Amino acid sequence: MKPGNKILFPDLKEDWEEVDKMMLYSCFTLLENYVEQEASLNDWNSSEKQKSIKTEIDELMSWWNTRKQINLGTVDEEENQDATDSIMLMRLILIRTELWS
Repeated sequence: MKPGNKILFPDLKEDWEEVDKMMLYSCFTLLENYVEQEASLNDWNSSEKQKSIKTEIDELMSWWNTRKQINLGTVDEEENQDATDSIMLMRLILIRTELWS
């Protein structure tokens, strides 16, 4: 396993990005890494709570895989996406203590 204290952003440009976008990408990149490297070590069927958390992880990952492909054009599109991004980021933060192996 690679060191866990470095985050690579393969989906971001190498030039300047705003902090809000980097925060979104940081959190969801960590979720991606968790799913790819650690999630399979958990018994997601051990309790209703675990099943619920797994469902939330799957929903967040599904959204993220679509979201990172979106190219925004207008200010209205950006504002609407910012609101959705914030909601999804809050959902991720609510389950962050469950992301362990």
